[in-house]
Amino acid sequence: MKRKGITLCLIMLFIVAFSTSSVFAASGGLKIVDSYPKHRQENTTKDNMVVKLTFNNPVGAKEYHNKNEKAVKIVGPKGEIIPTRVFYNPKDEKEAMVLADTTKKLNIKDNAKYSLHVSRSFTDNNGNTLDNDNIISFKTINQKRNTTVYMIIMVVMFGAMFFLGHRSMKKQHENDVEEKEIKINPYKEAKRTGKSVEEVMKEIEKEKEKQRVKAEKRAAKRESESIKEEKTKLPVNHYKVKKTKPISEAGGTYKSGHKAKVQAAKEQEEKWARARSKKKRKK
Repeated sequence: MKRKGITLCLIMLFIVAFSTSSVFAASGGLKIVDSYPKHRQENTTKDNMVVKLTFNNPVGAKEYHNKNEKAVKIVGPKGEIIPTRVFYNPKDEKEAMVLADTTKKLNIKDNAKYSLHVSRSFTDNNGNTLDNDNIISFKTINQKRNTTVYMIIMVVMFGAMFFLGHRSMKKQHENDVEEKEIKINPYKEAKRTGKSVEEVMKEIEKEKEKQRVKAEKRAAKRESESIKEEKTKLPVNHYKVKKTKPISEAGGTYKSGHKAKVQAAKEQEEKWARARSKKKRKK
């Protein structure tokens, strides 16, 4: 009877141990927990194409390098296979990077869909494999569109610079013309144009008058702008208010006593005035 009890206990212990180890083995399965680029991400880099994978378990053991190399592949938009190499991050054992092999001839296109296929045979350092095959798709950057956008931005910037520069030069020219007096030799001008000296002198005087009027208008405009700027400009630590208010409206309780002093001085002055008037009447 005792032998039967002991045998039964051993059988139950074996069953419990086996089921526990099975649970641990199941919970230790390999999974991809993150990737860069993300699945269905767009505008990924075309040059030096790389996909970074993050697993839940450490990977990169040397005995599984060849196996893991065969377990991954990058597929192009027409089903072509892009040669790849697998590298592991020495600072993070859970990271692996799948790079397009630039030592071989590649034909990676702009604005095209590519996908990384990771077979379920990919193995971690403990011999665990993925539960199923994984596919991470992504789209390369549209370089032509980006170049067009950059060109438009550059054109707009150069246009703005040209406009501001032209405006500055025009203003400087106006200032120079304003300060520069017209100096024309009426005799040479008359000889050149075939006009009389009197006609040339009249034209010169007329042009001088035009410039004088323009200069006065520009000076008046600058003065008006300067006055307007001075009015709107406030000293340091000064602010505009709609109207003055007593301090009590803002919640202040401090009383300076100034009003009381003024009232007392006024009463004293009235008292002295009455005294002086009485003295005059007595006299």
